[in-house]
Amino acid sequence: MHRKVRLRDETLVVIRSMTRDDVDRSFAFFESLAPEDRAYLRRDISNKGVVEERIRAKKTGSVKRVVALVDDRIVADAALEFDSLAWKKHVAEVR
Repeated sequence: MHRKVRLRDETLVVIRSMTRDDVDRSFAFFESLAPEDRAYLRRDISNKGVVEERIRAKKTGSVKRVVALVDDRIVADAALEFDSLAWKKHVAEVR
C-alpha cells in the first residue's frame, strides 16, 4: 500500500505500509507523544525494542501496520490486529 494525499493546507501526506526501515521514525513518533497520551497505549513504546518488535510482528501476518508521513516523519500510526484463534482469524481490531 502506498498513497499520497494532499491536505487542504497543501501538506503532502504519504500513507503506506510500515517497513523495517521505520524503526527510528516510529520510535521518534511515539517519543513525541505527551506522557498523558502514552498512558493509553497497551505497550511501553519508550523501549525501542518494543517498537522493533511491533514491526517484526508484521511477518506473522497477524498484524498489518500503516503509517502516515509528512516530510519523511511519521505523524500517524495504525494497526489492524487479527485474532490469533483459528476460528476467529477473520476478526481484527483497529488500533
